[in-house]
Amino acid sequence: MNNHILVDKNILTDKRLSSNDRIVYFALVALLDQYKDRSNFQYIEISKLIGLARSSIQKSTHHLNRIKLIKKIKKGNGCEYILNFDEKCATSVPKIKSVG
Repeated sequence: MNNHILVDKNILTDKRLSSNDRIVYFALVALLDQYKDRSNFQYIEISKLIGLARSSIQKSTHHLNRIKLIKKIKKGNGCEYILNFDEKCATSVPKIKSVG
């Protein structure tokens, strides 16, 4: 079992991103890591994970797509997300274990 995920450190310091943009980006990282066999997610799935409103998630994914940190492809049952990941700036961080 792999207890680490790769995180692009540039996301933490990118001045173009709001706090919601960062939260949504890392939620996508977590979902893509958890569900390795799929990349389609609905806004409601992301909302349940991070507690942001659908409109905030929609705005952030649009912004992340526009600045090319993710690629968002609209599908009939949600959107497909592909991370544009800079492996040179990646660091491995331990996954946080849920309590309870």
